Amino acid sequence: MDLEIVFKAVNTIALLGWILLIASRWVKALRPMVYGAIVPVLLGIAYVVMIIVGMPKAEGGFDSLSGVMALFQDPRMVLAGWLHYLAFDLLIGTWIWANAEQNRVPWFAALPALFFAFMLGPAGFLLYLVIRAAVTKSVNPQFASSTS
Repeated sequence: MDLEIVFKAVNTIALLGWILLIASRWVKALRPMVYGAIVPVLLGIAYVVMIIVGMPKAEGGFDSLSGVMALFQDPRMVLAGWLHYLAFDLLIGTWIWANAEQNRVPWFAALPALFFAFMLGPAGFLLYLVIRAAVTKSVNPQFASSTS
């Protein structure tokens, strides 16, 4: 298995997921692909495959920083870690987009949080919480979201 080809393929799938996510704000027919988690599921499947292929051959583990560093000496495990980021950042972006709509946060106000979720996952999530609090004048920690 050529890991560079897998890397390029999953990056393309993730980017497509982000494009579909943003477009789904206006084209509701696209929502099942993102809100229905089709794209994150594809990334999740690729992640599980990389873990199955890489973990038995990798040294290290998750019990210490040095163990994690040893684990990530294996390119398969680095790719698995990257897939983890891709999938969860997209899920955070999906939650932001749906929650913004539910809470009537204007799309243009939520867009910077999406960018940061795309680039820096948790930073985008935190930025969105600040934006939502400013727009709604509430710090309600409610995380549930409808996607209809």
